[in-house]
Amino acid sequence: MIDARTPVLVGVGQVRQRANDPTVAKEPLTLMAEAAELAAEDAGAPDLLAHLDAIRIPHGLWKYGNPGAWLAERFGAASPHTELGQINGTMVLRMLSRSAADIQAGTSDAVLIVGGEAEHSKRRARKAGKRAPRTQLDGPPPDEPMEPYADFGSSAHVQAGLVDPTHCFGLFETALRHRSGLDVDAHRTAVAELWAGFASVAATNPNAWIQDPKSPDEIRRASCRERV
Repeated sequence: MIDARTPVLVGVGQVRQRANDPTVAKEPLTLMAEAAELAAEDAGAPDLLAHLDAIRIPHGLWKYGNPGAWLAERFGAASPHTELGQINGTMVLRMLSRSAADIQAGTSDAVLIVGGEAEHSKRRARKAGKRAPRTQLDGPPPDEPMEPYADFGSSAHVQAGLVDPTHCFGLFETALRHRSGLDVDAHRTAVAELWAGFASVAATNPNAWIQDPKSPDEIRRASCRERV
């Protein structure tokens, strides 16, 4: 028998938009709501969102104060606990882990983890000399901010000024290459083959942002047209 408090992922939802006119593109807040509603439909329980105990949202490049409260009002949820996490590579996993623990402990029955961005349309609007509309959210802050697992501010790499991904990831990749015993050329080929496989899968995924399959050679060869 399965324990009644076993955490279960009951539904998922994803929204991708490519608006021709960036000024009428949906903002992140709306995309979050639509993704959550799709997840409830996927769970076979459209009214599930009205019974949420918690809403956890990883912070994006937007400036909403408490998007969880706005979503709760939209869904008709009675005061779920709202949390907003920092922009961090492990934040979603932390939220998932905490939600599972809360369900197992009996402190929550239904938790929503949702996020959204619309930077593509925002940047296109800015380039056209326009402004992408955004909802101004006033009111109290989230019930709780969610911090990363560790205090990265005291880490040696932060003290050395290695903060941005562009500063760190090259070092990580070099360390992985060294541990694998590969020279630079062999490692570059291995990485190109790995990402060519990813690109092949993305090409047939309706939710993928880039649906252009690339050969290992195309990925391996840096050019001014490619992200490197």
